Amino acid sequence: MEWGREREKMGESKGLFSGPSRLLSSSPSLLVSFSLILILLMALAILSWAPRGLMTSEDVASLLARLEPSPRRLCFACDDETCRSLETSRWVATQQEASGLFWDGSIDLTGDGLPERVQRVEEQVIIHQDGVEAWRSPATWRVVDLAPGDPNDDGRSELLLALWKPGLDGLESSGSGKEHTLRSRPFVVGYRGGDYRTLWGGSAVANPIHEVELGDVDGDGAEELVVLDGDDRRQRTVSVWRWHGWGFSLIWRSHPGQYWDLKLQEDGSISVATE
Repeated sequence: MEWGREREKMGESKGLFSGPSRLLSSSPSLLVSFSLILILLMALAILSWAPRGLMTSEDVASLLARLEPSPRRLCFACDDETCRSLETSRWVATQQEASGLFWDGSIDLTGDGLPERVQRVEEQVIIHQDGVEAWRSPATWRVVDLAPGDPNDDGRSELLLALWKPGLDGLESSGSGKEHTLRSRPFVVGYRGGDYRTLWGGSAVANPIHEVELGDVDGDGAEELVVLDGDDRRQRTVSVWRWHGWGFSLIWRSHPGQYWDLKLQEDGSISVATE
């Protein structure tokens, strides 16, 4: 009798797990989510106690990139007059392609055939020449992105900076208060006369610049400036600009949308992540 009651209790106990089991089996999406969470917890557990070298933080970042759903990419192809939308595609996220923002790279800015290392550390740009820091952007500049290339089409390499800085433009009066207000601007920094300096400083723009790229998007042999800008995250636009001698002229602008992660493909097409 006692044994029989114990069996009944055991049966009741087992029944506690039968509900969730039926729920998981009847809901594939819930089962997938549960599996992904389990994998993530296992990866974090391994990282916490594994010997050094078995699993690094970079390995975990790569694993998380694979677990997260890849964003939809919107692509554009351009000619010398306009750009057209291509079919959207799924972008395969990898550790090396985690972001279109510039953080570290090399380019020959001095023209001596040896590349200089360029870094964006938080909101400052640092240029290293022969392993020594040769230039650092002013503390009053907040650099949000940069693109190495030839933005002014002079045959030499420079840096196109998207930055925020205070200051007046043109005929703006000093009593307006704008001289102390941070505003978004494009700047070109290069090496001339044995020094790194601002070669061109653009006026403040109405739509804040978030990301920039340089590349030949229309096949004419010259690099165009590709910009992701906009005040509202859900109303950003992708635009293409061409150097005209002392500034940039707008060639094309996309319809507004929720865009981020601007990149140029090897074939010159423009790619941006979207909802």
